[in-house]
Amino acid sequence: MKKIFQIFLNKAFLKFITIGIIITPLGMAIMFGMYNLIGLNYWLSTALSYIVNSTLSFLLNKYFTFSVKKWSYYFIFAYIVNIVCCYFLANFIAKRFIYWMLSSQNQIIRDNIAMIVGAVLFSVLNYLGQKYFVYKNKMDENEKHMKHYTLIGLTGPYCAGKNFVAKLLEERGFETLDLDTLGHRVIENEKKRIVEHFGSSILKEDGTVNRGTLGKLVFGKADELAYLESIVHPAVQKWTMEWIQDNSGKPKVINAALLHRSEAFDALELIIIVKAPWITRLFRAKKRDALPFFQLIKRFKSQKEFNSQYLTSNADIRNVNNRGYFNICSQIYKRNLETRIDAILAGKGR
Repeated sequence: MKKIFQIFLNKAFLKFITIGIIITPLGMAIMFGMYNLIGLNYWLSTALSYIVNSTLSFLLNKYFTFSVKKWSYYFIFAYIVNIVCCYFLANFIAKRFIYWMLSSQNQIIRDNIAMIVGAVLFSVLNYLGQKYFVYKNKMDENEKHMKHYTLIGLTGPYCAGKNFVAKLLEERGFETLDLDTLGHRVIENEKKRIVEHFGSSILKEDGTVNRGTLGKLVFGKADELAYLESIVHPAVQKWTMEWIQDNSGKPKVINAALLHRSEAFDALELIIIVKAPWITRLFRAKKRDALPFFQLIKRFKSQKEFNSQYLTSNADIRNVNNRGYFNICSQIYKRNLETRIDAILAGKGR
């Protein structure tokens, strides 16, 4: 009995039920409309309804219920097999049972009630099928990764591709916090103070701060940079520590260019440093920031001693190469990167 409660009384099942409640009215409308208004038979009406609902269910439950963000043909094939088996089993049992229970009623009444019973039974079987068949291996893989590290730091030099690696870690079940994005929020929150110091020229037409213009004003100017950091860093540190507390017990990743300056630095169990060839980073930077080449090279030079900032850490330090830029090789590089990350998370990578 306890095992049954553990299977159904959990967060995943509640998410599954919530998604079911949202999409069920559409499926029911199709099913009863096809049967009662258009005149299709029981099996065609239910099949069309289940095809629509199952497609929505696959997309929503994959991401929100079972936290599997990675795509593969296996998931699609396994899901189709699961849906077909659950559909025929649920409706065969429901129709037989209702026809036996309500043998004195006419066919239309029995079919309509059988559709409702079949839908309920299908939902239970579908949940079990997705949890223990479709996504089982991926969920087990996520759990395996989670056991080794609970707080990871992710960093790397300018345009090395940290955010792409952060996305891969999210796919493996990690909560991620981007300190750069957090810093952008602080800048907007403290816009009044920042504008008073740097002037209204840093504002866009819509009133938000133009971070590119602000960056140019502080780059290479120690006093101006220190003033900006005195506003931004305390708020970022505070929100970071609150986020760590709010996600206690969950596997977490802090993604930051200046990771060594975070208050959470000493608590990190693993630091992943993302690297990429100089020319690849240059192309990425030019495409993303559209700065003149001499400015980009200047930024690159300012990070010459990047790795030395992490030599004093007690955390495990692992390097990964995110070389994928040109389409001709990007998929090969991505697979190599994923293999490397999986090895690191499993405690095998060096």
